[in-house]
Amino acid sequence: MSQQFRGSQQHHGRGRKKEDENDALMRLPDKEIAGCINDIGIPFTAADLIKPNPQQIQMVFEWFAELLMNITHEAVEPAMRAAADDVGGDFPDIVPTDTRNLMGFFVSLRKLMMECGVNDFTFTDLTKPTHDRLVKIFSYLINFVRFRESQTPVIDEHFNKSEKTKARIDTLYAENQEMEQRLEEMRRNLRANEAQVKEKVRRNDELKARLLELRRNQERVAETLERVKADKTRRQTQLEEKTEKVVRTRQEVEKLRPYAMESPVSLQASLTELSENLLREKAQIDAMEKRARALQTSSDTFTVVSNDVQACVKLLEDISVELQKEEDEESRASRNKEAISERGNSVREVEQTEKLLQRQLARWNERIETLRKNAQEKAEAAQARMEELREVQKQLREERAEKQRDMERRRIRIEQTEKKMVDLKENIESEIQSAHDEYLRLESHIKLYITEMEKSRELTLEAAQSAAMTRGSSTGLTSRNVTTAHIKKLLDSRHDREVLDGMRRVITLMYRSEPSLPFFSAVVKNVANANVEVKKLVYIYLVHHAEAEPDLALLSINTIQKSLTDQSPQVRAMALRTMSGIRVPVISQIVSLAIKRGCGDMSPHVRKAAALAIPKCYRLDPNTLPQLIGYLSTLLGDTQYFVAGPAVSAFLEVCPDRIDLIHKHYRGLVKKLVDMDEWGQIATLRLLTIYARKCFPPRTEKVKQAVSKGFYDDEEGDDESGREYEVPIVDPDLEIFLRSCRLLLQNRNSAVIVNVVRCFLYLAPPEYLAAVVGPLVALLRSPQDVQHIVLYNIVAVCLRHPAPFRKYVSHFLVRASDPPHIWRLKLEILTILFPHCGLHLKGVIISELEHFSQGTDPELVRESVRAIGRCAQSDPSTAGHCLRLLLNQIISLDDNLVSESLTVIRHLIQQDPASHEQTVIELVKHLGLTNNPDARATIVWLVGEYAGIEPERNFAPDVLRILVQDFANEAEAVKQQIVLLGAKVYLHHLLRNPPKEEPPASPKVEQQYKNEWTDDQDEEKNEENNHDEQKPEPQEDRIALLWRYLLLLARYDTSYDLRDRARLYKSLLASPSSTQLANLLLLAPKPVPHAPSPSETRKDLLIGSSTLIVGPDAGPHGLMGYQNLPDWVELGKEPDPSLREPDVKSELVEKAPATAGERLDRALREHQNTAAATSRQPNGRMPAAASAMKNKTLDQWLEDDESEEETESEEEVTDSEEETDEETEEETDEEDEDEEEEEETEEETDSDDGEEARQLLTQSGTHVQGSSRDVL
Repeated sequence: MSQQFRGSQQHHGRGRKKEDENDALMRLPDKEIAGCINDIGIPFTAADLIKPNPQQIQMVFEWFAELLMNITHEAVEPAMRAAADDVGGDFPDIVPTDTRNLMGFFVSLRKLMMECGVNDFTFTDLTKPTHDRLVKIFSYLINFVRFRESQTPVIDEHFNKSEKTKARIDTLYAENQEMEQRLEEMRRNLRANEAQVKEKVRRNDELKARLLELRRNQERVAETLERVKADKTRRQTQLEEKTEKVVRTRQEVEKLRPYAMESPVSLQASLTELSENLLREKAQIDAMEKRARALQTSSDTFTVVSNDVQACVKLLEDISVELQKEEDEESRASRNKEAISERGNSVREVEQTEKLLQRQLARWNERIETLRKNAQEKAEAAQARMEELREVQKQLREERAEKQRDMERRRIRIEQTEKKMVDLKENIESEIQSAHDEYLRLESHIKLYITEMEKSRELTLEAAQSAAMTRGSSTGLTSRNVTTAHIKKLLDSRHDREVLDGMRRVITLMYRSEPSLPFFSAVVKNVANANVEVKKLVYIYLVHHAEAEPDLALLSINTIQKSLTDQSPQVRAMALRTMSGIRVPVISQIVSLAIKRGCGDMSPHVRKAAALAIPKCYRLDPNTLPQLIGYLSTLLGDTQYFVAGPAVSAFLEVCPDRIDLIHKHYRGLVKKLVDMDEWGQIATLRLLTIYARKCFPPRTEKVKQAVSKGFYDDEEGDDESGREYEVPIVDPDLEIFLRSCRLLLQNRNSAVIVNVVRCFLYLAPPEYLAAVVGPLVALLRSPQDVQHIVLYNIVAVCLRHPAPFRKYVSHFLVRASDPPHIWRLKLEILTILFPHCGLHLKGVIISELEHFSQGTDPELVRESVRAIGRCAQSDPSTAGHCLRLLLNQIISLDDNLVSESLTVIRHLIQQDPASHEQTVIELVKHLGLTNNPDARATIVWLVGEYAGIEPERNFAPDVLRILVQDFANEAEAVKQQIVLLGAKVYLHHLLRNPPKEEPPASPKVEQQYKNEWTDDQDEEKNEENNHDEQKPEPQEDRIALLWRYLLLLARYDTSYDLRDRARLYKSLLASPSSTQLANLLLLAPKPVPHAPSPSETRKDLLIGSSTLIVGPDAGPHGLMGYQNLPDWVELGKEPDPSLREPDVKSELVEKAPATAGERLDRALREHQNTAAATSRQPNGRMPAAASAMKNKTLDQWLEDDESEEETESEEEVTDSEEETDEETEEETDEEDEDEEEEEETEEETDSDDGEEARQLLTQSGTHVQGSSRDVL
């Protein structure tokens, strides 16, 4: 331990001196040591320390050893006694027991002293202690005990965490083992099912092979029959030709016979003619020879005929030879007769053979009909069996789908468990690393403590020196120079402790905005330091000052690049963050390559740093965008959820419009959404909301409304018969996203919940919104700043869909501790929800508003009264109650309450003036009870609005008469309304009593009207002087007199505005016969006032945005970066949903076990290919049935059965037989044993019949060939 409190030793002597100084620093005062020993229960004083007693000192040491190592004299006694027996043999007591135990205790105590830092502890310190030695030893012991007590909670905490983590790992391991057992059991069941499927496939193949063999036999029989028919026709033709030749030969012989009896001359002529005939005959024989070759006759037969002809020619030369030849001809004729008789016999045999073949053909036709009927029956049975198999297959598919879903859930659960185990492992590693860092930090703090003590001593010496200096010296400058030099000295040191101290001082200066740039070169030198703490501080400094010193910052790039290949993921990630944070455009390509390397790193922390570095690289050099998009595409598909979140954030900042990159990662992001950190969830929710708007068009379907009928027959139901209405349909992929969002409603981050509400508000149908209202309202239990933002978002949602918030009305009641910006929004929400609540809740809201309207806070009173007015306007059924409530507030002593109440009452009256006449009368009654100028002005204005009713019920002139009496004492606002009231009353009087036609006024009267304001004083004087001289004028109407009196009062008022208004009204009403302009200005219909919700202008702003909070002050386009959601994509223009299918890697496909259905389809395809290859025709074309069966799966086979049966009945016999074979090939059921034996018997019979036909054909062919040979 003492080595931790010593500095580096360059020389042995200096090291010893430094050790003494450390001992001095660690020494405690005698009184403190004595007090600590007394605290443990051992009486001890400072005098005992100065004059130590060995027994007492040993007692103290024994207590410390028992406390720290659980060792006492008694604990070492058995071991020492055994050692003494071994060494001493027969004299075990050669060493006294106490001495022996003390020596054993000393050995254990020395280990404790080594840990405390006392390396020179000797046995003498126990037997002959001295004051200096005891002070040093006890100081180190007490400091060690204090340090250990301070670290005990940290160690216990880490130990408890490690125990909990170990228990959690054991539990997860047990669950994993259980899952593996279940998975193995499912695999065994799967293998058993696959074996059954294989057996059925094998049986199906055997049946198909037998059916194919029957089909081939049938084709062979048909071919043999056609060949026999053709051979019969050919042989009949040959027989006819040979018979004709025999007849012609006989005729020639008859011709030659008379010539043999005549004279030689005639014979010579006859021979000549005969030779010519022979030549012609020879030509014919040549032609016949060619024909014989075509008929495959023998050339030897024609050679015999040629020799006979040559013999006849020689008869012309020698008569004897001719006579001999005649005899030969006779004998030949006799032989020909015999041949003809034999030919007749052969013809009869051929006829018999033909009859036999016909009988055989008839039997074959009967057999074919029987086979056809059997095949039809089998096809029907197969069809029924196929239907049963369809049902079985459907059930198997459902079971397989259910098992697959179960396996998928278990796989997801296993993956989540594995992720949790990985996270736990990483957490354990991080905790171990943090514990190690904490240990290093404590070590550094202790070193720093010692260093600070040394510096304090140095500063004390410096202070003592500076005290002797004069006040005029530049003390501050010298001190600062020394401090700067000292920091540079620390940064240039070879010891990590001093470098770390210097870096901390530099960072402190940097964050205090004091000049720290002069240390740049000294800091850059430490970028290659192996200490992680130093490296962190250097990287922070580099990122902060790189722009100011780009050239020096570039010197550290190579070292940072080397850190990218460090073994520690923490160092690699830190290096990547630092490199991307250095804002020097020259290194943009280096940063891009570093990001590429980080994207392929094994550690997810480095990949996360790479994702966060992409926006920095883009801001550094926008030309690297194509490369960065490729990196983003890789990171978006990362399997680690805490990598995908930063990748989404980078995507939104770099290329938010490249939605095509999200298609294949959409479902992966949805699955990883729950596991991301809060900020990754916020970015992903924002991205997927935009993606849903651009890729999922809104769909609806028409649904008929159920018709309600009367219970009894005589009752009439609704006249409408099933009215249709549209129901929104949610896309399946969007439904998956919304289900994942629902899991985030329990998130600890309020921003995540607000973003989930935004997703449901802008993407889902209104009925989905009820699920998110509760978590959103629950955020009102958060701090006030969060409440403020949440209330703005609740107001925005309520303006669109207020119904889901009705059951949470009690959460929006104002509390006494709510600040103004909170209760304003709560009052607004209550007024929005008011028309949608029941009677009970409406009563609660009105009671709350009434209570706060009588409070002491003027702003709260004003807002409460306005809220009552909005409630009355939004719900006419409660307008009367609200009006009575406000009328009761008029007699209040609070001027603010009275003024605001009257303003609201005025708005309510203006909505329906005809029904509020009595209300105005009640207000007039209260006119004398209030002194508030605004309240009195409001009442007077309302009276003016009712100045035109019937004279019987018109109370406006009386009110005007009363107000005129105290006109001079009214406030200016009230005076203006009184003048306006007088103008309206006088105008209505003129309209009801139009003036009669009078002659033109005298010039004096005209001059009087023209100069009434300028010469008023002169007129008064003239009236006083000539009062008796003037004629009495007709008595004017009281209202006119009242109006003129009011004008006189306004004329002498001190307000310029009031005098101008009075002059204006007098000019408008100067001519009683011309009141159109006055009527247009004073009695124009007033628009009905509407008091909208204060946040009505924020209705179209995006939920969860800062622009929504700022409101209209953000400008027409919102704050910087504000972007509204895109419109829904039109139906038919959305991207192909198959783009969202995940890319399955080939390795995974090869390893994944094929299901039973897939194997069955594969076996059928292989069998179809084999059957098609074996059943090819001689011309190379495949049968129609085989080509139709190509590339069909089992499902397509089952679906095409009915269509094939319909086609079968329309085709020819041969085609129907082929289709029957195809249907037989498509059967997958097992045949009974009796049917198999029947088929084997039929095959044997067919083979016997075929053999018999072949023998008959062979015999007939032999007879025909023999007969033709005889004829020739």
